[in-house]
Amino acid sequence: MKLRVAGIGAGRRAQAHYRALQAVENAEVIAICDVDAERAQQAAAPFAAATYADYRDMLDTEQPDAVYIITPPNMHAEQVEYAATQKAAIFVEKPVALSVLDARRIRMAVEQGGVLCCVGYQHRYGSLVARARELMAGRELGLARIWWYQGVPKVPWNLDSSQGGGQIVEQATHLLDLCRLLGGEVDNVFAEFGRSAWKDDKSFQNWDVYSGVFAFKTGAVGSVATTYALFFGLPLSSGLDIVSEEMLLRFSQGELQQITPHGTEVHAAADPSAEVRMAQAFLAAVDEDDPSLVQSSLDDALKTLALTLAFNRSTAESRPVSPEEIEAEIFA
Repeated sequence: MKLRVAGIGAGRRAQAHYRALQAVENAEVIAICDVDAERAQQAAAPFAAATYADYRDMLDTEQPDAVYIITPPNMHAEQVEYAATQKAAIFVEKPVALSVLDARRIRMAVEQGGVLCCVGYQHRYGSLVARARELMAGRELGLARIWWYQGVPKVPWNLDSSQGGGQIVEQATHLLDLCRLLGGEVDNVFAEFGRSAWKDDKSFQNWDVYSGVFAFKTGAVGSVATTYALFFGLPLSSGLDIVSEEMLLRFSQGELQQITPHGTEVHAAADPSAEVRMAQAFLAAVDEDDPSLVQSSLDDALKTLALTLAFNRSTAESRPVSPEEIEAEIFA
């Protein structure tokens, strides 16, 4: 059975999701909404889909089986709330929200609507993470190290932390999510953010240098360092190191390196892509009414959100923060 899918948003990230949906046999993209009519038309063209300027009008008219919400995170709450009233299954991009209040609104809407919800942590679905989980079986994580170096964001709403949340919440969230997946829950974090390269640029209302440390409940430790102060095209610009006894797993440049005393083995990502696998899993869950097929459920994604918001709260209040403190507010 073909599942009728609608999309809210037609920007850069949305394009990747729509390309993935083209590879899903039972997906029929019927409509795309964007405030930019030309952008909506370009995204809709491969599907001969209808276009809309107002997502409420689209959902009311089309009554899709599933809706993709791929918009700036400060818009997610109201869009999820409306989609849930229409009983459409919901895919929402990460970060789920930027605040505890919006996270609670989203969770309540999904719960009251009784709808399935998947969040866009695509790395969980990829072959590299599956291989890493196999290699970590029976091992204890000792150290995690995250880095993410780039220039000023190309996405306009990332220029303002009130719209994008900052680099930990918006980008490094992917790698912190993998830390939770591979190492378990985090006990506490401490962070310091600052403005370096762009402190005199009034159009840039964000931090451009980020540093944090964190401790897992198992006793393992981690660190994260990210920046907007550099430039695009930097070699090895982002990655995640996972350290266990005599083994280093390094995610970077779309591959996984397994480094041991016996040498280095490189694992390349296998087709289909993580985005395609995620779309397949989400729509299979919708079709079979089986939420267990989703590896990035809303409640689990909200725990990753709480972890990233803990870094923001730590730098704002100059104290260590437990993600559980924020989880308690979200899940209250």
